[in-house]
Amino acid sequence: MNHCEMKLKESKECSKCTRWGIQAAEVKDAQKFELLRVADWNPTSGLALYDDLFPHVTGFFRGRTIPVASLHIFEKDRSGKIIGYSGLMFAVLDELAAKLNFSYVVRTPPDGQWGIDTGNGNWNGMIRMVQDSEVSGILAFYIVSYGNSYITPASV
Repeated sequence: MNHCEMKLKESKECSKCTRWGIQAAEVKDAQKFELLRVADWNPTSGLALYDDLFPHVTGFFRGRTIPVASLHIFEKDRSGKIIGYSGLMFAVLDELAAKLNFSYVVRTPPDGQWGIDTGNGNWNGMIRMVQDSEVSGILAFYIVSYGNSYITPASV
């Protein structure tokens, strides 16, 4: 390879005709991804890196903000406005966020429900929020059943 590179530099030919672009896919959510230009290669200058070849491995979530639903342990001010979160689940989520390079925003279901099958494959509450792609996950202690497991796969 070094010999070919040296001959191409000497002749100043063909350096423009051969160029390889390298892209990586960064998954944003279940329906959305972005192609990142991570590198170029040509015979005269070799490899030029612009980003990580495997961004999901090196950058994890790359600082993304992930929406989650919860009804658990909110810290409120005197007016009832949520100002923070506490408890074991949020401690675990905080640790994951620090290790995997993401932040999160907590959303509560408008109806204040966990999630009940309302018929025809529709749900209310937090499960509905997942169903409608309003949130990426649910932060809650709840029982995984056959009925809700096809909408909200759980980590236990």
